[in-house]
Amino acid sequence: MTTDEGLHRICSRLAPDGFELFHNVQAANGVFRLVARRSRFELSKFGIHEVFFVFADVYNPDPNTMSGYSAAAFAQALSMKKTSIPRGLAAAITCFSVAITDTAGPEVVNSVRNNAPSKHWAAFEIPLLWSPATGQVCYFEKTPVWGAAYYLGFRKLIQKYLG
Repeated sequence: MTTDEGLHRICSRLAPDGFELFHNVQAANGVFRLVARRSRFELSKFGIHEVFFVFADVYNPDPNTMSGYSAAAFAQALSMKKTSIPRGLAAAITCFSVAITDTAGPEVVNSVRNNAPSKHWAAFEIPLLWSPATGQVCYFEKTPVWGAAYYLGFRKLIQKYLG
């Protein structure tokens, strides 16, 4: 499957669930191919929860590249949030930073799968590797203590939209 076909398939899953889709979003360090945003009240998150899936081509990623990409995607999500309610006061953000790549080596795959994502106040930054050619998705597969109440739900979202 090509990247465009894969993104089209993902968009067809996100849109019916209330995600707004933004294509070719300009950012300081380049272009995000797709930013998907959903903002809604969720009792389990104690208020407004904004979920972002941010996709960009990342060629030959390594652990440092992935860390930088994930931080840039998270910053983009923060800049596009809908609610003006401060995080932690009835508002939270989750950003799935999806690196589109067919060239991820074992070092970066192991890093993404085994290193806990960056911590934020009332926000989650979750890096993923996605290969359109194989459909493989790599992400942190453990449950950190600080996010135990949420990580099962995050894994379900990843599988629903990218699996």
